[in-house]
Amino acid sequence: MELPLISAITFYLFHLGRWSDKSIGGKWIQLIIATFACSFSLLIKQSSLLVIIPSLLFVFVLSFKRDKKFRLQFLCLFLINILAILPWFFHNWIMILSGTYRAIFESAAIEDDPSILGFKSIFWYFPYLDNQFGSIIFFSGLS
Repeated sequence: MELPLISAITFYLFHLGRWSDKSIGGKWIQLIIATFACSFSLLIKQSSLLVIIPSLLFVFVLSFKRDKKFRLQFLCLFLINILAILPWFFHNWIMILSGTYRAIFESAAIEDDPSILGFKSIFWYFPYLDNQFGSIIFFSGLS
């Protein structure tokens, strides 16, 4: 599941970058390819939002410095992605909400993790970092 997601997100970022480039971008075909790639990566896995939202925010900020055609194209990119995701989201919205709740809050309560609002949660994972990354990478990252 991760390999198709990485491929789709990389394809999306590449074509979004080509479309947003001032010298060679701004073509409708580039926008259509980027839109389909964005929709495909969202439909593959919902965690692609962690890459898609910052990239769309960057292009949104970039659109203030560009012409009206670019802004219209960006609006089309956003609306087509919403239209592509809406039927899937309408069908699976209860699973999205309940799955997120179960994966985050219930599993944390079962594993006796501290509350996210508590002071203890800030330092909770520090003892586990050496096991996760290895001591060489961990200590070279601290230095």
